[in-house]
Amino acid sequence: MSGSAGAVQKSRWLPVHTAAVYAFLYLPIATLIVYSFNGAGVGGFPPRDLTLNWYRILLQDDAIWVSVQNSLKVAVARWESLWASAFRLP
Repeated sequence: MSGSAGAVQKSRWLPVHTAAVYAFLYLPIATLIVYSFNGAGVGGFPPRDLTLNWYRILLQDDAIWVSVQNSLKVAVARWESLWASAFRLP
């Protein structure tokens, strides 16, 4: 036995499993980003008529902006509570 008795042996499969997990997590997100530029809506592969139309529609939606405002309020309140607890403020 070489090395110290407490040495941990590295797995050869760890990089393969890590890549598989990252692919499982991020490939669907990448697919959504690619298809968000598809002009035909829900269509087949490959995406055709690349456009920013869906983003224009999204930015004109009032409900989206209300939800963004609510999210920012929650984020600010959370940061205030973290600072208050960190510095023991009332």
